[in-house]
Amino acid sequence: MEPLLKQRRTNQDIFFSEDDARGVRQPHNDPLVIALTIEGFNTKRILVDNGSSTDIMYLSAFQQLKLGPGRLRPFESPLVSFSGDRVYPKGIVTLKVTIGAYPKQQTRHLDFLVVDCPSSYNVIIGRPTLNQWKATTSTYYLKIKFPTKDGVGEQAFAWTDECEAAFQELKRYLGSSPILSPSKAGESLYLYLAASATAVSAALIREEDKKQLPVYYVSQAFQGAEARYPRIEKIVFALIMASRKLRPYFEAHPILVMTDQPIRKSMNKPEAAGRMVQWAIELSQFDIEYHPRTAINAQALADFIAEFTLPEDDDDKKEAEYEGILTGLRLGKALGIKNLLIQSDSKLAIGQIREEYEAKEERMQKYLKLIKYLACGFDKLDFVRILRNQNAVADEVAKMASSDEEPMNSEILMEIQKHPSIEEVPVFSVQNRGGWMEPIVSYLQDGHLPRDSAEARKIKARAARFTILNDTLYKRGFSLPYLKCLDEEEAKYVLHEIHEGIYGDHAGPRSLIMADSSTARDLETSARG
Repeated sequence: MEPLLKQRRTNQDIFFSEDDARGVRQPHNDPLVIALTIEGFNTKRILVDNGSSTDIMYLSAFQQLKLGPGRLRPFESPLVSFSGDRVYPKGIVTLKVTIGAYPKQQTRHLDFLVVDCPSSYNVIIGRPTLNQWKATTSTYYLKIKFPTKDGVGEQAFAWTDECEAAFQELKRYLGSSPILSPSKAGESLYLYLAASATAVSAALIREEDKKQLPVYYVSQAFQGAEARYPRIEKIVFALIMASRKLRPYFEAHPILVMTDQPIRKSMNKPEAAGRMVQWAIELSQFDIEYHPRTAINAQALADFIAEFTLPEDDDDKKEAEYEGILTGLRLGKALGIKNLLIQSDSKLAIGQIREEYEAKEERMQKYLKLIKYLACGFDKLDFVRILRNQNAVADEVAKMASSDEEPMNSEILMEIQKHPSIEEVPVFSVQNRGGWMEPIVSYLQDGHLPRDSAEARKIKARAARFTILNDTLYKRGFSLPYLKCLDEEEAKYVLHEIHEGIYGDHAGPRSLIMADSSTARDLETSARG
């Protein structure tokens, strides 16, 4: 077999080298954004998107190029996004586009779909144009290369003096403490929203002499499931948060929400999540308009606030650390151990127990009080913090206990703790749990069913006609009020009261006897069922 001959590179070969990385700060996750000459105008903020099946120009850019609407041709098919939203283009236009610098450049007539929706870009270049240019892109080097008759041309994001000046101005803006400007009666205020991985924020802005002045800014860290909201719901959540915290401004001023997200469409979709519908109803009381985002300073302020809003401590995790320590103390006490060493990888819990840190939360103070109470039963007790990698055995047991799978090691005994140690377990007030109500109450409260499948189906069918209100079992009907369920002793007392004549003024003797007999039959049936 003959070895492959190494081919010589020509001036038409396209390749990337480390020389192309000069000027690009690594590592990065920046998009490939370039500038092109469109209809003789130097057009910036053009996104190169290999995943787009069409070339798009936003209506604001189309208008800035001073192109008449007569150049638009009809286009009926909608554009569908990943979220399923449909956007109908204003039309399609053919424009003269030049890429590269003379002499290594290409000039072609390209078709763009003109759409009217908010975006931080002017144009999106997709696969149709990239294929016409025979271009090769690199997001690592933030550069696009293409063949020309004079060699390989290239286009990259250029950090010009204008960019540097804008960047320095933005740094000065963020580095200086903003002076809040009081709003004036009746003026429109601008609201900029931002969402990070841990928080949402909003900046309320007013304009005066073509300058944007901050009126107020607020933020809120995510709690629980809020961090898992889709991005569009996080932005709407930021709007809801701002409307609640800045309610006086929302009630006294028209609010112009500046965003690049389709908030209105998302809240009005029939398949919108329940919380989105509730938020839309809550926001309907205010005078709110939605506009595409233009200015960057105010948005940068909102982004800055969201980025530096620290998430609140995970209370569940802290309580779990304390519960683990309490379990060790109880176990040591049950085994009669007098000298005990407790190791934990929680710096906060060990520090608070050793009084190196102060416990400010009320629940943490209760845990500390309980730990000190249990510690009195030992002659010697030490709490030591260890590294997480030294606590592998306990971590494995915790993971095994929290999983749905059966433990591989049958020697491990597990106990399910349903209530925190610092809380008093409420006692269910329904008495005589051995009576006819026991299986129904047990199923409604804890989901427990008899082992016999037939009996279990019977209990589930009967339980559908009962409910628990304020720790009391009631029977419900379609048109009747809830009927309180009685055990045998309570039922005898009620019948006794009826026969004693207390209710004699409320019904005639015959109807009273009929009601008495009906009640007795119902109680007897319930007791047998």
